[in-house]
Amino acid sequence: MLDEPALDVQCPGLVIRSAGGNRDAVVVRGPDEGLRATTRSVFVFSANDIVIADLTLGYCRHHGIQVRGEPPFDVSGLRVHNCRLVNCNQQFIKGSSNETDPVGATDGCIEHCLFEFTSGWAYQFYTGGIDIHKGVNWAVRDNLLRGIRTPTGKDGISEHAIHFWKRCPTRPQNIAVERNWIINCDRGIGFGLGAAAGGLQGGRSFIRNNLVNRPIQRRDDAPPARSSNNLERIESPCFRALSAGDLRLAQGASQPSTLDWLSRVSATMWTGTCVPRERLGTLGRMNATLSPSLLHQPKT
Repeated sequence: MLDEPALDVQCPGLVIRSAGGNRDAVVVRGPDEGLRATTRSVFVFSANDIVIADLTLGYCRHHGIQVRGEPPFDVSGLRVHNCRLVNCNQQFIKGSSNETDPVGATDGCIEHCLFEFTSGWAYQFYTGGIDIHKGVNWAVRDNLLRGIRTPTGKDGISEHAIHFWKRCPTRPQNIAVERNWIINCDRGIGFGLGAAAGGLQGGRSFIRNNLVNRPIQRRDDAPPARSSNNLERIESPCFRALSAGDLRLAQGASQPSTLDWLSRVSATMWTGTCVPRERLGTLGRMNATLSPSLLHQPKT
């Protein structure tokens, strides 16, 4: 239980993780929750190449994790793996930036995590899952985000479950968002917001193989995105237990090959398996892991 406003981590290359790899066994949280929660944020990362893995965090007024992309910190190389982030009043993971600095946090990876409000609803509309400003070279993959939505009877709609925005004018941003599940959220995945200044300097950015509970929409006069091979409707009898969130294919179901991927991912999430601890790799800089040749592999 935290009795500090936030844990400000200033040690480069630090690894924060549970000893046994069970994210439910170690919880780092504030003493209460909601709009006036005592703990401001759980972790504020002010150094490069930090790994946080295999634990639960949240119950805070602002962010579960803030990665400081603004000067003098200019943080890069954050990896968030197999964490449960829960009941964060504002953004669960926030990549902050300075309005006068062209680049925010860089070379980050968020994977195999659960983001959720335990009630199934946010506390208010100014809340979001992953919110990165001016980010460069990020991968967001194999996460489950649910319940990020404004409570019934309150004004506004919540922010995106996954959102990269504010243009980086000096570098291609190269954002990969893939194989995520977004369930019961007001908004799904967003690149950009409002106007060109809030847009994305795309580079080799893509959104692919995600399960989202909202239709694809073009907003704010954005140029059309290339969209292909999307499965937009499927009947519930094709799945083993749709109401329970089990999207493994029912025996004998005959559907397009698009569902093969969905069934495989569902099997992984349903059984609770994740990337083995050994595959966290070296705990130094992540440039090799997130280089374009590895980050943007051809679809198979």
